[in-house]
Amino acid sequence: MDKELLKIVKKMDGSLLGIGIEKEKILDEINKNDKILTCFLLENNKKGVKSKLSFSGRRKKANIKKLKKTFGKKRLNNVICNYEYSKKFMRQFVPGSVSVNNGKLYLYGTINEEELEGTLKKYNRYTSDVEIKKIKDQYLIIVNNENTKNNFFKDKLYSIKDLGEKFIDILTNLLIN
Repeated sequence: MDKELLKIVKKMDGSLLGIGIEKEKILDEINKNDKILTCFLLENNKKGVKSKLSFSGRRKKANIKKLKKTFGKKRLNNVICNYEYSKKFMRQFVPGSVSVNNGKLYLYGTINEEELEGTLKKYNRYTSDVEIKKIKDQYLIIVNNENTKNNFFKDKLYSIKDLGEKFIDILTNLLIN
């Protein structure tokens, strides 16, 4: 997985948002790449706080649930995200990442089949250009957000739909058990 991410980082240009990148090789390659003009790296400094991530090198905190408010609409060219950091907040992360990004989104990590199907379904609402690569036991999801369009009402409707589906799943699990 690291080799594939290194290849991706070498080809990047423009602005980059990195969420949960822990490997030093990847961070060094981001620093070496002169084509990356602006780089925001969000990392978790406290173990108890999961939704608030701080920019490395700064004290400013950004809530992963409010990416649209923090970065603005279509301002970032590339987003690299570790799935473990965004797993809890996928309902808010998917519309936020589509709204903020005007290039490619790379989501990597260990994902089980059920979560993979749900994530693909959510991204296919906005764009049909979603690519999956399986490398050993991890997945790399590449979403091309160049021609995506979203609006407030569409995001709210999908949010309510996802919440309803989650509620129905919990109810069926309670009734079956």
